[in-house]
Amino acid sequence: MNFVLLDEERRLEYFDALTTLIEKQKIFYARIKLSDDPQAKSVLETMKQGVVMLGATPNTPIEHMFDELIEKVTYLKQRYENGEGPPDTNFPEIPKEG
Repeated sequence: MNFVLLDEERRLEYFDALTTLIEKQKIFYARIKLSDDPQAKSVLETMKQGVVMLGATPNTPIEHMFDELIEKVTYLKQRYENGEGPPDTNFPEIPKEG
């Protein structure tokens, strides 16, 4: 699927699907983290290595990474809903609500 070729409705659906996927991955991670199964521990270690390969520091909590991803997807969805499109440069610091 090429995001650029999607119409506005499909782009918004894509953001919703992406948020759902990240939320499911966050739940999956929480369940694996609680498991004593050796295979689960191996998957957990692979996930930690993957986060580091994506640029996080080795001590970055994976839950934090999932939360940041959800914030970024929400930010992008809001930009598209407001007709702004993608940011011109890297993601700005997303303002925290509250």
